This record gives sequence, structure tokens and C-alpha cells, in this order.
Amino acid sequence: MLEIQTVNVRKFPLNNETIMQLNNNDHQWPKLLLDEMEGDGFQNQEKENRESYLNLSITIIKKENSELLEHIFLTGNINARYRTLCVRCVEEMYEQIDVDFKVCFIPSSLEKSELYADQLTLYTDHMGEVDLYFYSDNIVDIKEFIHELIFLNLNQLPLHTEECKGLCQVCGENLNEKICVHQQESCCTL
Repeated sequence: MLEIQTVNVRKFPLNNETIMQLNNNDHQWPKLLLDEMEGDGFQNQEKENRESYLNLSITIIKKENSELLEHIFLTGNINARYRTLCVRCVEEMYEQIDVDFKVCFIPSSLEKSELYADQLTLYTDHMGEVDLYFYSDNIVDIKEFIHELIFLNLNQLPLHTEECKGLCQVCGENLNEKICVHQQESCCTL
């Protein structure tokens, strides 16, 4: 199965749609991304039994015109379930992300032009409104783009429940499981 990490814009066929379906079980770079999402804390645990996954659906098409020159459209979806730790009680939990994307990569030579200097999006006849990115040296780094998009969408403060009581600040006891002596003392001094 096709596993493109970068696109050489000059060599990529014009108006030819390329579709990739990638996942962490069958492809190396999605596996590495999932491992990075989960961090070092889960590297040594049984990978066969985990409920984590990363599925990528990516469509690539190259277009060319006088305004945008050679440009690449990427559309698709990132769907992932990954292990993380609750920020209050440090217990293992799962989080999910599901992100659709629609972007256009145009040459970096256009980045300083008045038309695109402050633009974050672009309207095209072919795709409608898309997020705007620039490529240089004729290379679009798909892997790096997906990496960035994943980490922009990760929950930075995961909680297994809103009611999580966290850990005792003195002894580290998980207060969801039992009240420690330090918490009993502070209740009595009020």
C-alpha cells in the first residue's frame, strides 16, 4: 500500500488524485506518531493489548495555474485513540481526536507577496476555502504536516472525569480511591 511521506511537487503528476489510507498497524510513520502521542510512559507496556489506534485518510492532488503556480491540495481525516494520563490523579486513560483537514500548499516564493503574506486561508474554485501553507525546495512534507496537526489537536489537560479529586499534595494518595490522613486532618481544622 502507498505510504508517501513527502511530495516532490515537480515530479508529482498534474491533476492526478492519489489516495492513501494509513494506520499504525500496517505503516511505520503512523505507528511512530502514535507512539509519540502516547509518550514514554507507555513504551514498555504490551502493544498487542492496547486499544490505541491512528488512522489517516489523505488525498493528494496537484494543480497548476498562473496565480498559485504549482500547488498541492491535501484533504483528509485523522482519527486516533491514544493512551494518556489524567492530569489530576495520573491514572491511565484514553483520549480521542477526529480532525478533518483541507489545505493547499503553494510555493514559498509567494509567501512575501501582498496577496498571501497575511493569509491563513485561501478560496479556490477547485476546493472552496482551504487552509494555506507554503512549501519550499519543491517538497511538501506530509508527515510533518500530519504531525503538527495531531499535536495541535491533542488535549493538553486530559481528565478521566470532571469530578476527579486528584492526588494528596502531601503523600500522593489517589483521593478518588480513599481519603488519606492529610485530607482528614484538613477537613477537621475548618
